[in-house]
Amino acid sequence: MIDERFIVSAREIRKEYLHLSNELTKSNENIKVLADFLTEKMSELEDLKTNLSKKVKSKEQLIDFTKKIFLKISEIEEKEKSLTKRINEINTNLEKLRKEETLLMKKLKEKYPNKSNDEIKNEVHSRL
Repeated sequence: MIDERFIVSAREIRKEYLHLSNELTKSNENIKVLADFLTEKMSELEDLKTNLSKKVKSKEQLIDFTKKIFLKISEIEEKEKSLTKRINEINTNLEKLRKEETLLMKKLKEKYPNKSNDEIKNEVHSRL
């Protein structure tokens, strides 16, 4: 029988993994939202480009259109940076969990050298 402290560690790793997996799923949904956002902004930029040749009669109007274009580009960059940052955080935390899992398995193998990896995994899983 595997000590409860190892089971507690495994539960904590599993709980955090499930949380991060859920966050990754949300991030994937946010990527779809970002794709829609980018499509919308590209359409808006195309409209600005079309209107540029029709409506710009002065330097001031050109400056105004340029500001609008930069604003649209800035909005795109902000969305992308935010999403990239969150995905990087999730990946970092997943890597940390992988290391914790490996360390836990190493400790279990040291404590229970007569058990196979499958026996250890099956017992831990049955008690999660």
